[in-house]
Amino acid sequence: MQARFIHDGRALDFLPETNTAAGTVIVQGSLIGITKTDISADCLGAIHVTGVFDVVKANIAVPVGSRVYWDATAKNAVLNAAGNTQIGIAVAAAGAEAPVVRVRLL
Repeated sequence: MQARFIHDGRALDFLPETNTAAGTVIVQGSLIGITKTDISADCLGAIHVTGVFDVVKANIAVPVGSRVYWDATAKNAVLNAAGNTQIGIAVAAAGAEAPVVRVRLL
């Protein structure tokens, strides 16, 4: 056997060191996930690594189909890959004035 199925991979275990609110973007190296529920410190929860989420974004226009990156310092979605982690693909256009962009996680 070269591989063994574990689960569908839509959500992965996550054990936060601090209380983590629902809707928090979690960056673990190149892996990004989003919490769907509150998770207490040191309690096992999950981050969702697939799905479509409205994500807070910088004051920029985002065309549909754009690669979207997470700026962990500013805590928002951007179009600039440099120093940021890819979060997904924009599935709906968002004007510069819009507070969020709808993203399909990758």
